[in-house]
Amino acid sequence: MRMMMGAMAMLAAATPAAAQQNERFARAVQAVEERLHAVDALGEYPGRALVMVKRGEAPIVDVIGSTRAEGGVAADGETPFYIASMTKAFVGLMAVRLDEMGVMPLDTTIGELFPEMKVEGIDFDALTMRDALTHQLGFRAPALNIRTAYTDLVPIKDYPAIVNAAGEANGEAFRYDNLGYLLYAAALEAKTGKSWRAWIDDVVFDPLGMTHTSARTSDFPEVSHSHEVRIDGPKTFAPKTDAIMHAAGGLVISADDMARWLLANAGDASAIPQDVIDKAQASQVPIEMSGGPMTCTGYAFGWRRCEAFGMTVLGHGGGYTGMRSQMLVLPEEGVGFAIMFNSDAMTGGLSEQMMETFLTVYADGEAELPTIDAFKKAYAERVQTLKERRQEYYDGVWDDERWGGWAWQPSVEALSAYSGRYTHPAAGTMVVSIGEGALTARLNGMAIETRPAKVDLFCATLATDPEPESMAFERAEDGRVTSVTYSGVGFTRVD
Repeated sequence: MRMMMGAMAMLAAATPAAAQQNERFARAVQAVEERLHAVDALGEYPGRALVMVKRGEAPIVDVIGSTRAEGGVAADGETPFYIASMTKAFVGLMAVRLDEMGVMPLDTTIGELFPEMKVEGIDFDALTMRDALTHQLGFRAPALNIRTAYTDLVPIKDYPAIVNAAGEANGEAFRYDNLGYLLYAAALEAKTGKSWRAWIDDVVFDPLGMTHTSARTSDFPEVSHSHEVRIDGPKTFAPKTDAIMHAAGGLVISADDMARWLLANAGDASAIPQDVIDKAQASQVPIEMSGGPMTCTGYAFGWRRCEAFGMTVLGHGGGYTGMRSQMLVLPEEGVGFAIMFNSDAMTGGLSEQMMETFLTVYADGEAELPTIDAFKKAYAERVQTLKERRQEYYDGVWDDERWGGWAWQPSVEALSAYSGRYTHPAAGTMVVSIGEGALTARLNGMAIETRPAKVDLFCATLATDPEPESMAFERAEDGRVTSVTYSGVGFTRVD
């Protein structure tokens, strides 16, 4: 679907300055669409959504393709796409609203709500929700990040034990990761008895009229799947379950709703007061980051604050298994841009190139850009290189000598020795069983496929992540299996 009401139609009635801005916007739109449509024709991704907005005007919403490579439905402006870490900006606005409402003041400390949480060298009574949402915790807890992103909905009551078992101070004033947003959401639910999913509906999505945006994929009959590009065709991954849609990367949003979101952040009239949006966009901590035409010097609530061509730019991207996304807002210009892909076919680089094209042309209508043919050719070459390197990688994994040539063909009786429940204080529970003559496993409920390699060693692949990992069992002197190490983490058998 393509719905476009161009800026050029308003030129005659506009002031000279406004007319010039309208013309720059129209040029930027044209430059992006010409290049993206050329790349679309290569068919390297099943679907994508492009959104460009200008305050006071109808949005440009350009969606093509399908929700999945095979068996999907045609994507349109109401099709939800997963946006991964772009979620943080939405949660950031929610947090500022809840601070304004007195529901969860940003100066509330983690220690107030989780007094039993302990990490050596960290004072939880001094760490606030503001610190959590702006990545200023000073410690990390990888197990919590991994579980919430890939395996399960971690009960709020378990957060302190997981942090206590896995947390370690890193001495960094600013470290971007998911942990702060996970802790904020857990604290919010602990304080109010209401999940972040319900709160964000109430204070962000409903006021902005975002009816096809949610932290629950189950809210929709069809959500765009994700795809890992490969030589022999894309590997399709089902949408995330509700359990792993977390506050640092757990939203699906349609292109039409993305337009509403961008317009609100670009200063268009909305049900959320402008001063609240301004607070969510205000820098909270200095950072140093640069790429392309942008130099980023601050982090707000889920936004990187940057400068490009003399303009203030708010931006954030998202990436997960088989998908990439990117968005930006020029608040002083009243302009916004977003692009969402349901494939990893070099779409991270492509989304950045489209964003940079938009910025460059908007800032300077005479900017030199690669020709459309050159742009298309370069993209095709990058995708082909990715496919070849990925194939080489997987071939190398299967040929690795650690697997012992895949000579072991265990009987069902031999496999039964591994059946049981294994636990780790931070990583959770792995249940190993026999199904249809093969070893199967579930990590915190998420399925793991296994392939026998040699005695006590299996190659294992989590359903949400294509990376093959070692699953090595260990035995006591009497021959009984007592533990398993998966992806470098040791789980102890408990039954």
